Amino acid sequence: MKKKLSILVIICVTMFKSITSNAFEQSEKYLKQIHEKVIYLTFDDGPSPHTNKVLNVLNEEGIKATFFVIGNQVETHKDIIRNLQKSGMCILPHTDTHNYRKIYKSSEDYFNDLNSCKDKIKSVTLEDSINFVRFPGGVRNELLKKDVLNDIKEKFLEDKYYFIEWNVYGLDAERVPKDSYTILNSTINQLKSTPKAIVLLHDGYGNANTANCLKEIIVKAKSLGFKFKTLEEITEKDIDYFIEKSVINKKD
Repeated sequence: MKKKLSILVIICVTMFKSITSNAFEQSEKYLKQIHEKVIYLTFDDGPSPHTNKVLNVLNEEGIKATFFVIGNQVETHKDIIRNLQKSGMCILPHTDTHNYRKIYKSSEDYFNDLNSCKDKIKSVTLEDSINFVRFPGGVRNELLKKDVLNDIKEKFLEDKYYFIEWNVYGLDAERVPKDSYTILNSTINQLKSTPKAIVLLHDGYGNANTANCLKEIIVKAKSLGFKFKTLEEITEKDIDYFIEKSVINKKD
């Protein structure tokens, strides 16, 4: 009887150690995900000739990024889209025309524009993009009326789409173009107080200064301890974090 009891105790102790060990590993993994410093580097308004320089820098630094592209630019620069795809970049729809007055007349006009962009991307990549989009001008742009915005949001949530804003912006799409020094410092200064960042930069026709300072942005961000990911690699914990911060599925 004592022998059987001893064996039972050993089995129970072994099981307890296994359970607590697994629980500790899961807890440690969870905490690591929460506190991990992550950058989701995103570029809007390409592709353009500047995209090639951006891509070269990303490849040199071993970085993957996300590109929200314009459909009519995809048609013009199919070779660039193929190069982005070949390099493992995430390619997502931004807009087909980037004509705010046209696309924001109604939710129907918006989705017609968006679907056209998605079709043009797929015609080149031969793949469906993941369910992430970015509003041209962001959710708060002055030409997007509240009733139209609410209709669009309702459809996105119904179809389980995420609409992506940003919590770090490099000031590279202002009416008065910023120099590379300003873009660099604006981006890095914001990163210093942001543990998880969706960074908005641009690779359109007017964004030579962004391409010129990108390498230094990446080097400095790495020195701050950030890890780079694409939106295809985003974790559920990070999605929850950005939803709470109104960076994903912004409520107002």
